[in-house]
Amino acid sequence: MKTEEKKQWLDLYHKINEVAKLTPWEWLRPVDIFGIQPIGREEPIFAWIDKRLLGGLPCVRFLLGWNAINEMLTRVQSPQKPVVSWLLEIPALEVLFLTNQQQYDYERRLLKQLRKQPPTENECAPVFRSIRPGFLPWKPDPEERELLSVLLYQTLGVLLRTEQNKELLTSHFPDKMLVIRQREDGTWRDTWEPVRTYEDKGIAVRLPSHFIQQFQQLRLLSQTTVQLDFLPIPTQFPRYPRKRPPIRNVLILVDTKTEKLSYGPLISGQEGIETMWNQLPCCLLTLFQNLGGCPGSIEVKGERIANFFRALEIYLPFKLVRRTNLQILDEALQRLLHPSA
Repeated sequence: MKTEEKKQWLDLYHKINEVAKLTPWEWLRPVDIFGIQPIGREEPIFAWIDKRLLGGLPCVRFLLGWNAINEMLTRVQSPQKPVVSWLLEIPALEVLFLTNQQQYDYERRLLKQLRKQPPTENECAPVFRSIRPGFLPWKPDPEERELLSVLLYQTLGVLLRTEQNKELLTSHFPDKMLVIRQREDGTWRDTWEPVRTYEDKGIAVRLPSHFIQQFQQLRLLSQTTVQLDFLPIPTQFPRYPRKRPPIRNVLILVDTKTEKLSYGPLISGQEGIETMWNQLPCCLLTLFQNLGGCPGSIEVKGERIANFFRALEIYLPFKLVRRTNLQILDEALQRLLHPSA
């Protein structure tokens, strides 16, 4: 590791340790959100600090822009998250406090190089991640590390002030949000920014005309029920990864009577989440053709995939069922992933 890079990392670990001393995830409320806007940034970056979304593990997440914070708020308040990997669809820089087993290999190596690895496997250490939609979490690049240094320093200042004034962040909320903005001379000032309206447009999945024609030609299997989902697959990082790995999803279905599992090819998210989902129709058609037709009943879980099938109901009279869990599919997946269990 070069001297300048090591210096950047040590600076980040010093600053996150100062933040951690305040344990803000223990006393901040869900509405205690604030923005930080350094010179050169078109939009604020919003600090979201909690430990509720990750099973009690503290997290300092910096959401990149108004769309990101509004999408985060919308999804957190939703009774059902649209996809399993929804947090990876919101651009962010984040610090997670993870045990040795929860860290990626490259994170463990970095902590060892910096002599920051905790003495026991069950003790948590902070790790820094960059989140870009369509990709798995990745180590921040030099520019992102420089930005994180600024964000953590300003976050520490806001937290120290909030300790003394518990209403600092909510005195104008929900109409306005506190944004710490950097001036041209390098100094910072408080501003109260009107909260921008947000319209969740979701993902637009286009149904090609040739797909609709072939879908309509499928035989309706009125006595067949399937459970179906579009899921990210567990990805093993290479030991020495050189570039950011994309998310890969796969369309999976199981016949509820025979419990036979079928799945399509891996679909990469590197061209974007919407592009990934727009490969779904062709995969679905192939799976149904192999099944012998369109099932009479299709059981799904997520809102996004339910919307996809609602758009198809006008072409074939199958029954769409929305369930909170897909037990038969989950069990079939476990048998596939862990055949000896």
